[in-house]
Amino acid sequence: MYKPYPEIWDSRIIQNDCEDDLTWSYLRQEVAKNGKFDFVISTQMLEHLMNPQRFLEQLPLVANDGYIATPNKVFELGRGRELSDEGLERCKLSSHYRGAFPHRWIFTIKDKVLWAFPKVSAIEMMDFGFEDKLKHYEPLDWGQLGFMWKEDIPVHIVDDTDIGFPDPQIAIEFYRKELGDGL
Repeated sequence: MYKPYPEIWDSRIIQNDCEDDLTWSYLRQEVAKNGKFDFVISTQMLEHLMNPQRFLEQLPLVANDGYIATPNKVFELGRGRELSDEGLERCKLSSHYRGAFPHRWIFTIKDKVLWAFPKVSAIEMMDFGFEDKLKHYEPLDWGQLGFMWKEDIPVHIVDDTDIGFPDPQIAIEFYRKELGDGL
């Protein structure tokens, strides 16, 4: 008998709140009953979370490996991603803001570690050197940051201890340097 897809294509889509304890409880029950998922795909979601570290710690507990994709840092640090000039006028904004409006995090990979930077207000005034490079690109060319993981996901979540809180100059220098490195 002909099967159009081999067994490895058997899949499930789980659409629950990945920041909810009940979702992870449900997934852990599934794992206890049936074993870990072979592969998990998470795209264009991590940048929206309040606590991406928790999500990244939970994934290896329920899956053997997977793929994660987020907007890349060039997209998140560039301007005019969502609103045209007409949109600026309609929303009564004086200029384009950085990245996508609902995104809370900017990601890069350095030395095989995923770094997550919270979108702080100071980045609106900072020059990262990406603006001139992007003037001739179409929105779909701005790209994403995607990576495969196996067994664990090394991550560094940037917090107040990294950015020298409460000194804004230290924070600004930290963001410029650390976001300038990596992918």
